[in-house]
Amino acid sequence: MKPTKPLSLPEFVTMLAMMISIIALSIDAILPAFEQIGIDFSLADPNDAQLVLSAMFFGFAVGQIGAGPLSDCYGRKPIIYIGYAIFIAGCLISITATNFSFLLFGRVLQGLGAAAPRIVSGYTIASGIIFGAFLGYLNSAQQIFQITYKPEICLSFILVQQL
Repeated sequence: MKPTKPLSLPEFVTMLAMMISIIALSIDAILPAFEQIGIDFSLADPNDAQLVLSAMFFGFAVGQIGAGPLSDCYGRKPIIYIGYAIFIAGCLISITATNFSFLLFGRVLQGLGAAAPRIVSGYTIASGIIFGAFLGYLNSAQQIFQITYKPEICLSFILVQQL
């Protein structure tokens, strides 16, 4: 695979913001529809419509457990693409749901899929901050370690001390 040109800072920040905000959009977009969901699916208790949020958060919680280790194993980009594919599948299932259980299943899939870009982008930001901030310290510590613990330097220091 050919390396691509790195994104500029505004493009990179915009991309990460969009990846992080997908979960918020999934939640905020459905809040005004609670009453209509209760009517369309003939729910006995109008508060049952709130289960669409619980299903989303359940999928998001479960998805977080797998997204991080999978991105470490297979790379960030494929896991983000898989997450988006699962999210889109969940959206399509939710759009075409004919009963409430099917809608909840679609929302769980949306949560599972949204977890991957959210977790991977958060990891990208955190690793960039941590490694960027401490790179100088790590480099200095590595140089000190190499100088201090090389056997020939230690032996010469001991020999000089004995003389």
